[in-house]
Amino acid sequence: MNLDHFKVWTFRKLPFVRRVKLKGQFDKQAWPATIDYVQYLANPVNKNGEGIHDPRTHLVGYHFRKLLKQQPKRWVDLSNQFTEKDHWHLGDPTFLLVPAGKTFAPEQPNLPEGKVDHFVCYIVRDGKPQRRLVVLEDQFDAKLERKEKIIRIKPAFFGVPVQKNNEPINDPEPHLAFYEIAPRRTLKPPMVVATRDQLRRNLLRIQESIYLGVPSVKIGWGQEG
Repeated sequence: MNLDHFKVWTFRKLPFVRRVKLKGQFDKQAWPATIDYVQYLANPVNKNGEGIHDPRTHLVGYHFRKLLKQQPKRWVDLSNQFTEKDHWHLGDPTFLLVPAGKTFAPEQPNLPEGKVDHFVCYIVRDGKPQRRLVVLEDQFDAKLERKEKIIRIKPAFFGVPVQKNNEPINDPEPHLAFYEIAPRRTLKPPMVVATRDQLRRNLLRIQESIYLGVPSVKIGWGQEG
């Protein structure tokens, strides 16, 4: 599995409205979603010295407005470096991750050249925290010359590769399990970066680390009830 780990950072929300059609392995047919703001930046991250496959491809997170049609509740069994098998209960799709190029402002980024997919991220309804010592170093940490050490993780979202507006999925196997991390790193002053993806260009003032995305295998899934 060549999908990287990602460290997710948050910033002040940027209003942005765009309608997209999405279809993943959970879906029999494509469904419409309306984006209402930009919320996250995910950097590829070196976790515990394991390295980074593709340092140039990042992910920008676009939050969904409340869906017009409620989706069914689902469960998923997954495996990754943190667990041989875990069972998560999923709620609504909450945001879309779009592959992006990123530079430190004022340098202007290009579109990414890699094969990283789009991911729809479903909220985890019953995540239980666990103690886990993890050392992270992404491009922000390297610039600060200070690695980030976390001691607790909690399941937060499950990312499923999707077709966006009928674009094909590059690799349907890798998924991303997102864990809320603690403690978090706050950037003072914020780190100012520029991103470019299929939806728009962004100028982001990065404020705080919030999640760790872990490449995962979906062992099984189904609808509840």
